[in-house]
Amino acid sequence: AALGNEHFFARAARVVCAVGGACGIGMIFNSPIGGILYMFEEMTSAVWPVELTLKAFVGCLTATAVFLAFLRMCHQSVHAFVLFALSSPGYPEYGWVDVPGFLLLSGMVSLFAWFHTRACVRVMDWRKAFHAHPWFKRAQPGVKMLDAVLYAALCAVVAALVSTLGPCRANERLPKMLAVKTSQFTCAEEEHNPLASLLLMTAEGAVKILFSRWYRPSWYESLLAMMAYTTLNIGLTGVPVPSGNFTGTMLIGAFCGHMFGSVLRDAVPDVAFAQPCIYAMVGSAAMLSGFKRMSMAVVVFISTAATNQELVPALMFAVCVSLFVQKGLRSLPYDEEQIVRKKIKYLEAEPGKRLRRRRALT
Repeated sequence: AALGNEHFFARAARVVCAVGGACGIGMIFNSPIGGILYMFEEMTSAVWPVELTLKAFVGCLTATAVFLAFLRMCHQSVHAFVLFALSSPGYPEYGWVDVPGFLLLSGMVSLFAWFHTRACVRVMDWRKAFHAHPWFKRAQPGVKMLDAVLYAALCAVVAALVSTLGPCRANERLPKMLAVKTSQFTCAEEEHNPLASLLLMTAEGAVKILFSRWYRPSWYESLLAMMAYTTLNIGLTGVPVPSGNFTGTMLIGAFCGHMFGSVLRDAVPDVAFAQPCIYAMVGSAAMLSGFKRMSMAVVVFISTAATNQELVPALMFAVCVSLFVQKGLRSLPYDEEQIVRKKIKYLEAEPGKRLRRRRALT
């Protein structure tokens, strides 16, 4: 009986974690179906029972209803809390002329995702060895707490110093429903600093800026923000503070895509390339799929954020290119790298190539 109860509670814990994760990620992107697909791809079909689909569906539906009810009570719009980039009806988002650029961008971002994963894993190993050193092992958890506080201070200082390199611009009147916020920083009244708006805001706020068609930072500002944010994001790995890497990785890809699109339009002004915000979305899709090895959830999230289903083929193209590059590199995704390093007992869904031709003897 005790063994049966143990298996029951273990199964219940997995179900609750799956439903909770689907609800949470679905609310961030205002995409309940995307949340379910995210957890399905995260868990894989090998451990996703049939009845879990209905439970996740009902859970996301309930969470969405409660979320919208609270927003209505507080007289707030859902677009103020989720990633949202309003599209223009009838506007040609992209054309065949952008396909080579999408291909090149997706390939480069996928390689960058591979480098980002390797760098994060190295930093995680270094920090783990640092905390396990005999000099600091006795002073735990004080050393870990000091590490988190000092790194937070470093992030604040670096972001502030890099933001001083950005010029001041006059404030623009953007559609209110976009909920795009900018940072004044050291600028005068009725002005803002685009670089500070990308670094001193939350990751979700920066993604909104890069996905917005009405606000366009320069390629120089996107480059500086990408270099600073990516470096700090890699150094954050292993800090004993609960944090996610989904939106951060999405932002890094958006930086790369926005910079690529801006340079392309400035270098060849006579060609009607897509706006940099479209390239930012393609870059986000390539970066996320390369880092997390996901496909459907990435396309659903970004196309929902853009409120334009016409972007689905371009996003699927970017995901395919990124996944093919990662397959050629034969590298593990970041989550599986953590599983290997933490020595978690993990059984693959299918036997390896060495076992496929062997038979089990009774």
